[in-house]
Amino acid sequence: RLYLYDQNGNATLEISAINNNSLDTILTAQQAVNEITQSETQWKYSLYDQEDQLVSVVEPPLDTPTDNPDLSLNWDVGDNGEAVQNEISSSSSTGGVPSAGSRNKTTNSTSNSTVWVDLNNGNMPTDPDTAVTNKLSLPAQRSQTTVRDNNINYVDEEGEGYASNPGGATAVDGAKSWVDNTDELFHLNAGDPRLNFEDLGLSAQQQTELAGLLGSTSYQLDGSSQGSHKGYIERDTQHYYTSREVTLDSGRSITVFTNRIEVEEQVHIFVPLSHGGTENGWREVVITTNSYNYDVTSDFLQADDAEADSTLEGAQSNPLDVMPSLDWEVDNNTLTLNSDDVASVFGNTAKVKVLAKNASGQVVMNNTEYGWSDGMNIALNSNAASVSLTFIDPDGLVLHAVDLYSSAATSQSGTVGLPGEGVGLEHLPEVNKFWLSAGYRSSKQGSATSTSFEYHDSVKVKETTYQSQGTKSVSYPGQVEAYGDVKVTYTTVRAKPVGAEPMGDGTKIYEFRGEVQYTVSGLRDATGAKIRISMGTSSGSVTVTGNGTFTATAGWYTYRSSSTPPTPSVTVSMTTNGQTWGTYSGSGGVTKTSPERIKVHALPPGTESIRFKADGVTKNVDVPTGQSWVYVDTSAMNNGATNLAFELWAYSGNSQSGTVLNHAKGNFNNASGGTVSNITNAVTKIAKTNTYTRNASSNGDSYSSVFYSQVGLYNREAIRNIALQLSGDANDETLIAHHATYNA
Repeated sequence: RLYLYDQNGNATLEISAINNNSLDTILTAQQAVNEITQSETQWKYSLYDQEDQLVSVVEPPLDTPTDNPDLSLNWDVGDNGEAVQNEISSSSSTGGVPSAGSRNKTTNSTSNSTVWVDLNNGNMPTDPDTAVTNKLSLPAQRSQTTVRDNNINYVDEEGEGYASNPGGATAVDGAKSWVDNTDELFHLNAGDPRLNFEDLGLSAQQQTELAGLLGSTSYQLDGSSQGSHKGYIERDTQHYYTSREVTLDSGRSITVFTNRIEVEEQVHIFVPLSHGGTENGWREVVITTNSYNYDVTSDFLQADDAEADSTLEGAQSNPLDVMPSLDWEVDNNTLTLNSDDVASVFGNTAKVKVLAKNASGQVVMNNTEYGWSDGMNIALNSNAASVSLTFIDPDGLVLHAVDLYSSAATSQSGTVGLPGEGVGLEHLPEVNKFWLSAGYRSSKQGSATSTSFEYHDSVKVKETTYQSQGTKSVSYPGQVEAYGDVKVTYTTVRAKPVGAEPMGDGTKIYEFRGEVQYTVSGLRDATGAKIRISMGTSSGSVTVTGNGTFTATAGWYTYRSSSTPPTPSVTVSMTTNGQTWGTYSGSGGVTKTSPERIKVHALPPGTESIRFKADGVTKNVDVPTGQSWVYVDTSAMNNGATNLAFELWAYSGNSQSGTVLNHAKGNFNNASGGTVSNITNAVTKIAKTNTYTRNASSNGDSYSSVFYSQVGLYNREAIRNIALQLSGDANDETLIAHHATYNA
């Protein structure tokens, strides 16, 4: 056994090992508190008041019988089954821990931002999940602190006190009742086996399921690691004490005391989880043990001193006549009972039960019941070697029990004392209507314990996804071609005579054709390029195939005259990149420059309009139905800029309405043109911080017990009388004359 003492030297806790050597290594009180489990030991508490007087002893809970398959026993007092019962009830674990438990995902925060991404490869970007700090720290240790609450005015049948009546409770003396609340928390030492999830009091199935939970890596990032195991014990203790005065049917008063110690102990073990140097989660196992022990006890009922002294005077000459008594005699297996006191002590309707055992201790008469009558004869079993009597009332409540003899003889006799007046405690349900005879104390003790298991884990992760701001940006990120400046130099422009046809009337028809010698430079795309020559009402176009110097002839002009006609004027113009420019009338020697323009192409199907913005200028252009490209005039923008930033939107409706199909940006050369190679598209970056948790729980073993008892001690009058008979000294109170205990 191991004993723990308080600061005044009182042994407040006795711990006994249960068929094991679990106490061999305990050297300090701190070890005892931290390492000893009630599954391997029995704990007996002793309660002391401030004057170091023993108040009460709370025995360890009764062990569960192993020879009863249903783990439940009941003892009845009386035949009707409604009297006092001693009970032990037990239930085993409700089963294993769910292997998965309940999974929850909680989004702690979401942030959206716009990023520009090159989608020309047709793929959205991806980012790996990252760890977010998510620590579970040990709470600070705290010493045992006790706070007394004197506001206890009621008590229930199991000794729990209340400030106000919750229903069905009994009023107590508030001035003599209180509850002490004790709170303590301490960390587990590094070598404690519980940190490795051992010695937790789990069933084999629970231990297997726990291993599965601990082995799961769901929602953990690849490469996560486990840190050092940590743990602590948190214990909350409540000690209730109440006192109350009870008036018996006889008019006498007794005091009923209750003591209850209620303990909740939680063992927490958790393992930190880290990824990339960031502690972002934990696993936690919590074993909760709830237990209570209570005691409801009445004090010894003693006769009034004055009455005892008066009786004592009459007892000196014939003391045995003072005490109620019973004479018995056995002759040839017939038991004769004689007493004038049974009726006065127990009532005219009392009954008596006979329990007889043979020399080997086997029962040969099992509480055979008889109605009481003075001088009654009872036939005993021929093998009866010991005989006991139990007096009961008509309802089966125990009034008194006494042993007559314990060894067989053909003929023997004797006298036994009976208790003083019998008084009922029908109004004390917590002692279940035990009869409290003069000098007897009734008690009820109960205890219960239950365990539960909880598993928790938590992992916090930052998860990043991307979503295009244009519904078709991924497939159609867009292309832009800048054309810059196109120059044309008209070297000569003239009406070239090509013939004169006489008409016979002295006139001629003179024919002229327009002729232009020109040089083109800066042309990046000759698609649709042409030069137009006009004379009078006639005109013609010649395709321009690229940069270089060319001569073009087009247009006709005729004139009928009898003399040399005047030379007609010629007008020329250029068409490139979908626009006509460079119109000139004259003889040549001039250079013209086209307005800057870009071509937005590879537009998403269904594009009806675009918006192009650069250099503070916004251009809105509708796209012909079914066309996948469109020109945009950029001449109002800086035409000398070689790296001009732009932003582009493609819409599903005309006039920049409907859904945005693409949103892109880049830089273009508005001076000399070129293919834009740095187009990026607007993408929404969605960063979410999510916490994944899992919870599982199960109930472990539990049991409870209730134990009723009576301790009989003759009152002071009886003590003095017996003392007088044995020593002749009526004042010798050092002699305890008689003490008997019996249980239901």
